[in-house]
Amino acid sequence: MFITRFFVLEVIHTMSRSLIWFRRSLRLDDLQAFRLPVERGDEIACIVIRDSSFRIGPGTFADRTKMYDDAVASLAGDLAKIGGKLYLLDGNPEEEVPIFLSQNNFTDLWFAEEIEPSGISRDRMVRTNVEALGICVHATNDQYLYPPTAFVTGTGKPYSVFTPFKKRCLSQIPGQPVDAPKTVKWININKPSVFPVIPSGGDTFCAVGTASAYRHFSEFCASDIDDYAEKRDIPADRGTSRLSPHLHFGVVSPRRLLHIALGAGSNGALTYASELIWRDFYAQVLYHRPDTVTSSFQPQWDQLVWEDNADLIDAWMNGRTGYPIVDAAMRQLNTTGWMHNRLRMIVASFLTKDLLVDWRIGETYFRSRLLDGDLASNVGGWQWAASTGTDAQPWFRVFNPITQGDKFDPDGRFVRAWLPELKNVPDKFIHAPWQMTYSESRWVGLRFDLDYPSPIVDHGVQRARALEMFKKVTSTRETL
Repeated sequence: MFITRFFVLEVIHTMSRSLIWFRRSLRLDDLQAFRLPVERGDEIACIVIRDSSFRIGPGTFADRTKMYDDAVASLAGDLAKIGGKLYLLDGNPEEEVPIFLSQNNFTDLWFAEEIEPSGISRDRMVRTNVEALGICVHATNDQYLYPPTAFVTGTGKPYSVFTPFKKRCLSQIPGQPVDAPKTVKWININKPSVFPVIPSGGDTFCAVGTASAYRHFSEFCASDIDDYAEKRDIPADRGTSRLSPHLHFGVVSPRRLLHIALGAGSNGALTYASELIWRDFYAQVLYHRPDTVTSSFQPQWDQLVWEDNADLIDAWMNGRTGYPIVDAAMRQLNTTGWMHNRLRMIVASFLTKDLLVDWRIGETYFRSRLLDGDLASNVGGWQWAASTGTDAQPWFRVFNPITQGDKFDPDGRFVRAWLPELKNVPDKFIHAPWQMTYSESRWVGLRFDLDYPSPIVDHGVQRARALEMFKKVTSTRETL
């Protein structure tokens, strides 16, 4: 009898109590930070912290905050379905997490690893404070396909060129995604603040919740993924998955998306898989080079002298440049919080190479407006367009907004959808309406500088000025 009682007491004493801290991986599906402690038999509780600086980052776009809150509420609903609760804390994570752990006798803390500089700094302080209490901290790779330190080149350095990084990734495919556990040993905590539950659903691309996002992806796979390689550059078509906001908030598993794409096997599906790897590529670049948020990846380009004309920047932000493909794209961004990837490249090239504006201004504005608002991808994409980053667009290649429009929106469907003032402009003039004669413009009811602006710059002139700006830096380096 004594031996039995002693054994029971010992089991109770050694049983692990794990706290799952949800931040940006807002799902249960294929989430190691949730699955691993459940599989080892731990007692579980889950928290989210209302920390606005982490939730929306440096941006101010209200819809992104709402999408985050709705995604957390949907997560709370998924937990409720298997008997769990999502406890809500307010305040500074560095202080609140250790206090909560200590007050409720937890033995372990679990969360999905972050790669952004602010997240790394926060987690480092949390880890120090928590481990000082004798509590174990576990950071899992759930936000990306691979940990940011998974691969290095033959010389032991992080990859700075995409193609060899992609080949390395495809040679070591991550393991199969794992469904969320259904049976969990829950800890009931006497805390009144529980995140409210809302039903997940909706059929728009930004409808929140894991189930909604996967349903949207299934529809994309059924109708568009095989043609993705051809359709992904046409902004008027629904040729992309539009899952970037869901990936940003971790509502879906990138590992699951990759395995589905590779399983489909078509050229379009493999191209989609490549785009998922691009996301990992920029993440590992940012992790190893956090300075690239404010500095050029290639340091010599920090010598560029940008003009940063305030009036031109304002016209670009508000879709009033006089170049229809640029203006339509910016209005899509400002209205919906999303922009087609081809258009992101066009407007970024226009700001940096036509308006001679520092890429950091555009990157900051994008991050303040985008629902996906992903720091690594945003910085990587802007530096690519500005020719200052990894795998950069060569500085002597400048996107022509007219030919880009003609190629990727030949019938002007996208432009007319966002610039109704140009709805009657003939296709041959839709990307350069100023080329119409006065009588032609009056015939279609278009009054320049009243209904729609004349071009704020001449592309040919600005292209030459951009090349000269870059050439000066190159010449300076050659003489050193």
